Amino acid sequence: MSGCVARLAVALVFLFGAFLSGCREHPAAKLVISTGTPGGTYIRLGEQLARILEANPGPDFGVFESIPSAGTLESIDRLVRAEADLAFVAGPVIARDPRRADIRALMSLYTDAVHVVVRRSTRISDLRDLRGKRIFVGLEQSGTREIATRVLKQVGIEDAHYVRADAASFDEAAALLVMGEADAAFFVAAAPAPAVVTALEDGCCQLLDLARHVDGLVGILVGLRPWQIPGHAYSQQRPVQTIGASAFLVGRRGLSDAFVTHVLGAVFDFVSELAVAHVRAEDIRLQDAFEDPLLEAVGLHTGAEAFRDAENEKLVIATGSITGRYYELGTRLQLVLAQQGIRSRVFHTDGSLENLRLAADPRRRVLAIVQYDSALASYWDPSLYHTARVRDEIAFPHITDLRRVAALHEEKIHVLVRREKIRERWRERPSLPLLSGLDVCLGPPDSGTQVIARALLDEHGVEPRKRLYLTVPDMVSRLNEGVLDAGFFMSHVPSQALKTVVHDPRNRLISIDFRNVAGLLGPALSASRIPPGTYGSQVEGEQPVDTVSTWAVLVAREGIPLDVDEITAALIQGAAFLGIEGGADTLARRLPSLPFHSEAEEQYRQAGVLPSPLPVDWLEIAWRSLAILVFVSGGIGGLVTIRRERTMRRFRKRIASVSTSPDYPYSVHDLLQIGQEIRECSLHSTWRSEQLDGSRTRELKQLVGEGIELSRRNLKRSLLAELRHLKEVGPEQVVTAKGFRSLEAAVWNYLEEGELDPEQHSFLLQAIRDGRAEAMSRISEVPV
Repeated sequence: MSGCVARLAVALVFLFGAFLSGCREHPAAKLVISTGTPGGTYIRLGEQLARILEANPGPDFGVFESIPSAGTLESIDRLVRAEADLAFVAGPVIARDPRRADIRALMSLYTDAVHVVVRRSTRISDLRDLRGKRIFVGLEQSGTREIATRVLKQVGIEDAHYVRADAASFDEAAALLVMGEADAAFFVAAAPAPAVVTALEDGCCQLLDLARHVDGLVGILVGLRPWQIPGHAYSQQRPVQTIGASAFLVGRRGLSDAFVTHVLGAVFDFVSELAVAHVRAEDIRLQDAFEDPLLEAVGLHTGAEAFRDAENEKLVIATGSITGRYYELGTRLQLVLAQQGIRSRVFHTDGSLENLRLAADPRRRVLAIVQYDSALASYWDPSLYHTARVRDEIAFPHITDLRRVAALHEEKIHVLVRREKIRERWRERPSLPLLSGLDVCLGPPDSGTQVIARALLDEHGVEPRKRLYLTVPDMVSRLNEGVLDAGFFMSHVPSQALKTVVHDPRNRLISIDFRNVAGLLGPALSASRIPPGTYGSQVEGEQPVDTVSTWAVLVAREGIPLDVDEITAALIQGAAFLGIEGGADTLARRLPSLPFHSEAEEQYRQAGVLPSPLPVDWLEIAWRSLAILVFVSGGIGGLVTIRRERTMRRFRKRIASVSTSPDYPYSVHDLLQIGQEIRECSLHSTWRSEQLDGSRTRELKQLVGEGIELSRRNLKRSLLAELRHLKEVGPEQVVTAKGFRSLEAAVWNYLEEGELDPEQHSFLLQAIRDGRAEAMSRISEVPV
């Protein structure tokens, strides 16, 4: 018995020892992320990634810790010694490090910029002026030091030619600059780097432009490239030329594929949370994460390869800024599709143009959220933007098989300006011309917003002092700081992405003058209005804001394997969760210039929100039955002819009854209504089928067209007669000016109601302006 007990005790000791041994073999109980120095960007992103991973643990791991480091070289040491599992590093530095054999790359993140900050009092204007100065070149074992010393050597400055200013972190180095204990400092970090912000904020320091040295500097390490610190990144007025280096997320070689896949999934699932830590997380994009050539030099982890290959099989949902409504819609749509077993990945992008280029890529299966006007420009051509400048300067991908899957929501262009920039003459009703001479953001560079903004400015003949192309967070930040005068943004009303600026009374929404944009209004853009009180920036008593609107639409290419029928069914079922006002009726909204995807259209028909091409109609059945009987009796031909002639006479009578007199303001409207009924009677998909044949339809359409032309011609003559009368009025200036304004307003109303065509409208406006000028000149000649 005692032997059994002894053997049982030995077994328990063995099992307990095996358990402890197993724990030691799985260090995932606490996984370590090596980041960077305080004042840099690696430390902020690393801390946030640790929080994300701990909140979303994998099956075998869940405790994460981020620890600061001197920089890339120290992080490499930690990975090699298994003191860290993941690290943020500079790509060009690790790509040449011999220890990289024990490290594997997970992905490229974004581009770090080489910042050279100098004290203004030192009058340093060139890298060569750093000779003999006190310089912070980064911490020992940092990528900053590796790059900084090579930069200095490239311009002939060796270690002995300057005094090294030592600091324990980027933050301390910034403090040395501000206190005058250092003349210059190198910071390799994504802009805006917190330490650089600190060094520049009181004005004693500035960024050094490296433009004259860039060509030589890109060769000091493989992977360095020309880069630009944007004019909006700090307080400097213009972009600064420098060099850039890819930032990588890497791991020790022994990490499991499952762990690496989980980490990468967390990065892209929660990239918006990473952006809370630093705005440059917006640049972490799946479409670019595995494209950097240096990844091959470091070696991509097999788990990263598996993740990349799996992601390539997923459906892509191309959206917009991670702070905007498109991205929010995309993430919700991803969840809706997942319930139907459709695996997808949301891409955050600059906007409609980038999304259309993704959709045009034959290697991808893409659902894209885009502005309706941009979709039409790709499907038809950019001529709908009217101005040659926009057509010639913006390259739209031409996608002949682009199709509409759903309409999502209406959105309007918001034009915000700082109130202190509004000159006195614009106080009552500010509009786009006041933007002349100001610094204006037109939207992100690949967005539909910037296309509309450029078209609107050109139509108004407005040239800002600077045209900036910024992401939405950057634009909002600069408006809040007062370093940007105005900005354009396309948004659903009310806008959530703009809430910090549209509710700020220091800003004001300004109007678009419809008289200047008649050439833009049409199938893609419509005249619209933002009512008073919509936003906090609209002060009581201020007039409503006139603007233009379009629709956000979900598009895909016809003929690629997308399961659009299942996607559309999921959209209809999840419309409430997606926040689609109007539900399925909105999704299937009639936007005829861009055809429906055939599978989507069929789903809407099955759901009953689009009419069936062959509706069950008892009148039609009765007519067909009668037709068969008449045919049997040999009288079909006469019956059809009689029916068509009767319909023909009825329409002729109605057309003739429409007054084309200029005193009747609805002539064109009534004739167009008759034309629509004629078209319906000529279709073979309604119960009215065969009421009109081709020849009769053409004759009636010609009569309608002649009536419209006559009505518009008569109206034009009447308006010209009124204009002549105004020109002959005596020298009462007030009466004359009011008369011209009233006539001009009438011309605009007639255009909006369709009673005048755009050509007649333009002719009359010019005639009115010429007449006003002539009348005013006569008035000025009358002796007082």
